[in-house]
Amino acid sequence: MGTYGSFSTLHPPKRNVSSPSTLSDHMRSPFELMTRYVKGNSAESLAGTPKPDLPRETSTAHLTFSRLLEMAYYYEGQCSPFSTIITNIVNYSFRNGFHWEPRFTTKCLECGREWNDTVDVCSCGSSQFREPDPEQQGHFIRYDGKSFLDQANDNRMSLLDVCKLTERHRTVADNAYWVILKSYLWNGDELHSVVKGIVPVDPRDMVKVYDRHGRLDDSKRTCLIHRGETDRHTCRVCDKPTYPIGYMTRTGVDMVYTDDEVIHSSEYNPGLIYGYPEILRAADVSNAIINIDYRVRDYYENVHLPAIIGVTSP
Repeated sequence: MGTYGSFSTLHPPKRNVSSPSTLSDHMRSPFELMTRYVKGNSAESLAGTPKPDLPRETSTAHLTFSRLLEMAYYYEGQCSPFSTIITNIVNYSFRNGFHWEPRFTTKCLECGREWNDTVDVCSCGSSQFREPDPEQQGHFIRYDGKSFLDQANDNRMSLLDVCKLTERHRTVADNAYWVILKSYLWNGDELHSVVKGIVPVDPRDMVKVYDRHGRLDDSKRTCLIHRGETDRHTCRVCDKPTYPIGYMTRTGVDMVYTDDEVIHSSEYNPGLIYGYPEILRAADVSNAIINIDYRVRDYYENVHLPAIIGVTSP
């Protein structure tokens, strides 16, 4: 894979557009040749390694995984040591709050390299630099003039509140979701969007839409204006393009979202589709702690002695 091979071994189907004969410029890299070919053809027409069929992880993932998530949140609510660990992780992670910091000290205008100290000449030989632009903080202002730091959504949650709740979900379930609320406007064939808010979603209420290979299922689409689910590439109402559905809710009214409207993260055990809750690796220990707490509570509530008889040796 590290050495360029001969592009002549690639035999795409013959079409009336760019043919392999027009790509026989061996002075170009294989990447450039493939990019040039794909511009006139479908990427699926290129021969390549087939993606594995993964029925174990995809066909029933949303069914089996929902039960795993319920178990993880059960342990979080009933196992006191686990709850304490979660709380400490969340509080420690955000103990200092948020503040703005420049991403770089100087940035090369020629190659785009970012430097954390002041330099006179970039590694590319350019001496043209720019400093961070404080006005970029204006991109973090909501449509109503309020900062996302102070109010990230209409529920009056600050960005710190959103992040704390998100981290709790991610630590418990190893899955966290942000729904990015947007307003859309078509100006002719040009689509404009404005972010209205950020809503954290419980992982038990969100599922991904994918095929048996774990890829985004392009057969289910939605119009950004009229929503709903369709298999058409244009909306029946406004005749505007539709976009693949990447996520949907599974509780209450079914809502669909495109891949650009949801941010999914997994920290401890990321998988092809979902993360795996870390607490489930200690399920036996958690069950033991829960049962011990139950025995102690039962003793104080009902004055029932534990069903254990101690026998001393003579």
